[in-house]
Amino acid sequence: MINTIITPSLYKYLDFDGAEKTLGRCSVKLSPAAAFNDPFDMNLEEALGSNLNEFVEQLASAHFDFLCSDINHADLRANDFREKIIMMNMALRGASPEMIESLKKEVTAGLPEELNPARLEQHCQAAVEKISNDLRTWGIFCASKRKDSLLMWAHYADHHRGAVFEFVPLVVKDSTFIAAQPVQYMQERPLLYRTPAEYIRHMHLMTLFDATMEVINRIIYSKSQEWAYEEEYRLAIPDFVPAAEKFMTLRFHREELAAIYLGCRMQEEHKLRLIVPAKIINPDVKIYQTLLDKRDYVLHWQERDTDCDRHLLTVANQHLENLHGTINAP
Repeated sequence: MINTIITPSLYKYLDFDGAEKTLGRCSVKLSPAAAFNDPFDMNLEEALGSNLNEFVEQLASAHFDFLCSDINHADLRANDFREKIIMMNMALRGASPEMIESLKKEVTAGLPEELNPARLEQHCQAAVEKISNDLRTWGIFCASKRKDSLLMWAHYADHHRGAVFEFVPLVVKDSTFIAAQPVQYMQERPLLYRTPAEYIRHMHLMTLFDATMEVINRIIYSKSQEWAYEEEYRLAIPDFVPAAEKFMTLRFHREELAAIYLGCRMQEEHKLRLIVPAKIINPDVKIYQTLLDKRDYVLHWQERDTDCDRHLLTVANQHLENLHGTINAP
């Protein structure tokens, strides 16, 4: 049976200690946002795209435009304002341009109760606090869709003394890695509502759960454009890291460990200490040695013929029994 892959290979940059522990546990590490090196990352501090007074001024006009739009009434959230919105929308749809302009001045002169400034401010403060608290226990696995970043080899793989693990998410194994999503890089930080139109859409056209998840996903999968070179993918799991823990681990399937790329500065002893458990986890795992291009700032890889490495096989036999006792990968 052919494995079907719907997510690209995920490349995890690791120093030697992290690489050895990943193999020893046959699992990857998921960390909370507090452990990230970027203080902007997954940090919600503001709710609106402008100050409250400016936002409220724009909100009245945006609300009227919404009432005049071609609303699918079946999409409206079931709340106390639904019937009122339907009634006003039907009336405005049949009104003349002159009548609409006259009604606009009347309607925008005062906001409805659901868009009251004091209520909006209270809602925003409570939402920011709740989402920020909830995000503290999310576990995040960070990887990349590229293995050739000189910066990431230097920063995350201990100046090329570490390694890069390639994980292939497999549908037939119901892999958790399938849920990984690409990070979006942008200039603006994630907010609850960047514009009044977005606030109205969340309030009237989305369920509370869907609106909340849209905001949370925006926070989790958004980073500054400064990090775009990473081409990051993230696997995010809610309520995964208890408050007292710094991280939690998640097992991967043996077949998902497709390849290991050994850093060009890695010690030979360290190479063997990774190759042995990797081959026990997945005998078909490919091992590559990273090489420097002699003319350009480019990395190359040469597959290592581990079957012909007699010393490696001797070490594997010596440690096989112990490793089988500690590696119980699915």
